[in-house]
Amino acid sequence: MEIMKGFYLAFLFFGVSSLHVFAAHVFPDTQHSDEVVKSVTFRSPAFTLGPGEVQNTYYQGVPFVKGHVALKGFDAEVVDENGSSVPLNEVYLHHWIALNYIGSNSTDYVPQGSKSFNGSIVGNDGVCPHYALSQLYGLGSETRKTSTYLPGHYGIEVGKYENELWLLNVHAIDTRGTIDPFGCLECRCDLYNVTVREDGKPLRDGYQGGLFCCYDGVRCQLKDGFVGENRTYYLKYTVHYKEWDDSILPLKIYILDSTFDGSTCKVFIHLLVLNRTDSVLVP
Repeated sequence: MEIMKGFYLAFLFFGVSSLHVFAAHVFPDTQHSDEVVKSVTFRSPAFTLGPGEVQNTYYQGVPFVKGHVALKGFDAEVVDENGSSVPLNEVYLHHWIALNYIGSNSTDYVPQGSKSFNGSIVGNDGVCPHYALSQLYGLGSETRKTSTYLPGHYGIEVGKYENELWLLNVHAIDTRGTIDPFGCLECRCDLYNVTVREDGKPLRDGYQGGLFCCYDGVRCQLKDGFVGENRTYYLKYTVHYKEWDDSILPLKIYILDSTFDGSTCKVFIHLLVLNRTDSVLVP
């Protein structure tokens, strides 16, 4: 499932009359004056990591807010069994994403971490096909210091479909005891001793690092003689929301990825060079 691939820019589209405003995640919540905004915190299923180990797992049907609501913010971080924040120099959160989908039945059981997908993604308003870049929220290690709170009457509309469920993807790297922690979190292929992708296909020529080399279950090289215990973690996520009503101004989300190589999801950038406008296809 190519839900997330490479680096991306997320834009929020404010559909208010003819005023089109684009913004990234730059919404500091300084007042919280809207008393009807509610918050609820959940945890993903537990996952266990040993030193140097990678987990990149999809959790389907995770707990979420019920009903037709407007999302005002979404916070997430990796915590231990006691609910304490885990330092990034121990477990690096490469990325997490959250998206909504329609299940065939709200009581269907889907094995957690299953690579198969049972449902139809609702997702965002982006242009990418085949479930790519379809998340409503997604960040990485910066998630603890990045506000996603939407001010005023703006909100992301969810929960209007019957049997609407939620999926989380958590990609975490345990860097304890590794010979090059920074190289591990960069997913350098040589440190993971990886020559083929998760699907068994060979890496393309010149590919030195990235998602294809730090997939679920691989391990980054450890220092000689290092021994460390396995530890259990969770993704703790807090949803800020309010009940949907006519006063809410819905947002549309578009995600652009300059590294995505799908034939129908390439990004065109217009450059003005020496008074000449060129259309450049970013590979």
